[in-house]
Amino acid sequence: MVSQALDDLRAEHRWMTGLLDLLQGQIRLVAEDRQADGGLLLEIVEFFASFPDLFHHPKEDLILRRLVARSPAEASSLQQLEIEHEEGGREFKRFMRTAIRLVLDPEVDPDRFLSAALAFMESERRHMAWEEDNLFRTAEHFLLPEDWHDIDTQLKCFIEPLRKQEGRSRYKRISRSVGWWRAGSSAASALPHDEPT
Repeated sequence: MVSQALDDLRAEHRWMTGLLDLLQGQIRLVAEDRQADGGLLLEIVEFFASFPDLFHHPKEDLILRRLVARSPAEASSLQQLEIEHEEGGREFKRFMRTAIRLVLDPEVDPDRFLSAALAFMESERRHMAWEEDNLFRTAEHFLLPEDWHDIDTQLKCFIEPLRKQEGRSRYKRISRSVGWWRAGSSAASALPHDEPT
């Protein structure tokens, strides 16, 4: 293990990929003129509205800042991380608005939802692949054990209070659809979950 933070980030990418797979299923239903699961769609929206910015991006930003301090030349190519997060935020907001509109009135302009949902899904997948290939690999190569120790220590102080504030039964439909945050990784406990009913 290089770092708990890096292990958690990779696990969270796998979990978010699972959510995007769920979203893809809902997109398929709408494309086939069938009814999407409105409750599941809203939980997916709520998850992406809160989890990445509260739990995920702060880890990446802290790693990037440490990389900039440790190896500015190598880190310069990673400065687009903030731009990537901003662009992803715009794609998400567009998707969120169309998803809510679809849930409220499924007959009104499903094509707008399909366009926004596909763009968001593709943007997220591309962004996570970029982070895996660039940020994570560069960090593994250039950061030293003491860097990782400091990062893990800082993040523990940051994440623990947030974890306590998250409702553990908040995403019931998601939890029933995919049980990935009950996996063995310690990162799993950062995600709200409920017990199967």
